[in-house]
Amino acid sequence: MSVATRDRLNAGELSLSILRWPAPVSVRRGRERPRALLVHGLASNALLWEPSAVALSDRGWECVGVDLRGHGHSDKPDAGYEHEAVAADCSRVLDALGWDEVVVMGQSWGANIAVEIAGADARVRGAVAVDGGTIELGSVFATWEECEAKLAPPVFASVQASDMARNMKTWHRDWSDSAIAGAMGCFEVLADGTVRPWLARHRHLAILKDLWAHKITGTYERIACPFLFTPADSGDVGWAHDKRTSVEHALQEIRRSEVHWFPGADHDLHAQKPVEFAEAVDAWWARNS
Repeated sequence: MSVATRDRLNAGELSLSILRWPAPVSVRRGRERPRALLVHGLASNALLWEPSAVALSDRGWECVGVDLRGHGHSDKPDAGYEHEAVAADCSRVLDALGWDEVVVMGQSWGANIAVEIAGADARVRGAVAVDGGTIELGSVFATWEECEAKLAPPVFASVQASDMARNMKTWHRDWSDSAIAGAMGCFEVLADGTVRPWLARHRHLAILKDLWAHKITGTYERIACPFLFTPADSGDVGWAHDKRTSVEHALQEIRRSEVHWFPGADHDLHAQKPVEFAEAVDAWWARNS
């Protein structure tokens, strides 16, 4: 089992926190597996990738997860939360790592960012979208005010970290301890034992507004590398129908794309079903490399 190490690197003017999961030498021998850049979702953090990163590294993948600007242990400027800027941050991470080839994997909003990177950075040899990559909130909400009223983050006031961890285990009964730890990594624990999201509310709303305004489907035609969608089907019939429609459209637009559905999965399926996810990604890469 691979163990993550935390590091910092400079991405332009930003200092970003990263986690590294190296592939064991014994596994790498005889297996051609690439390096992977792991991009988390809105208000999340790199540590939530831990279960899947371990499963991938055990199959020969070298993985690096990044806390995006405003998130986790990375710098928190008040500007630059548009999708183009965040995608450019990720490309600068590749510069700092010295990687000339990569598979980029993103979840939710991070999957939309992965689409942007795949369409703009020639170093991307493949991309994976985890329950995302098709998000266009402007097609769901007619106005930004309606979107904000529905999706604005909750206000956390005097919630103890111990209570939050207990709630996490109640909400996600089939998650591992490392997945729960990753979810808790979305919060800073203050001196009084209460939690506060690392992503400040005004920055969260800035990202949400960009998601509402941006048309991610306009990027699909620029993607030439193999692309895998891994959407979750939670069982909500109406939501699943809309998701299937958007994924089918993406499959028509991205030339070398395919889909692997995860029935009964959470939005954070990379935390919930890491082995199944790693197996699906590994098999997809073996078919397309």
